[in-house]
Amino acid sequence: MADNSYRISETDIKRILRLPSDIAALADRYPSELVNISDSWDEKPFPEGYIPRTIEVYTAEIEDAVISITDNVLVGYIPCPTEANPSSVTVVVDGDFAYIEIEGREIINHIGGAILPKINTNITELLQTIITGKNDD
Repeated sequence: MADNSYRISETDIKRILRLPSDIAALADRYPSELVNISDSWDEKPFPEGYIPRTIEVYTAEIEDAVISITDNVLVGYIPCPTEANPSSVTVVVDGDFAYIEIEGREIINHIGGAILPKINTNITELLQTIITGKNDD
């Protein structure tokens, strides 16, 4: 479910209207995602061999990051409801919008040559997070 409570400014509307029309048409249902897309549209992909320090994954259905990785360590995980795929997925790498997918359609992919981490985590803590649906930091 997209967040329709997000208010788009006039400046944001002007940037969104510069996007391809089929993407700009998603602004009514995915306003925050479209602002992020318009902010990141012209960014270059990460260079070959880039090692991210932080990676956060967001979905339209959950306000907080559903996955948070810092220095190759999983520091946060929120299980998504299994009934349906998320309507949008946003991946933020070192503060930059690196990947945005809406309704199963890849809109932006700036991952490029970034080396995505193999996650090191304590399996007991991960299982506890999955079972309880929360992280007791």
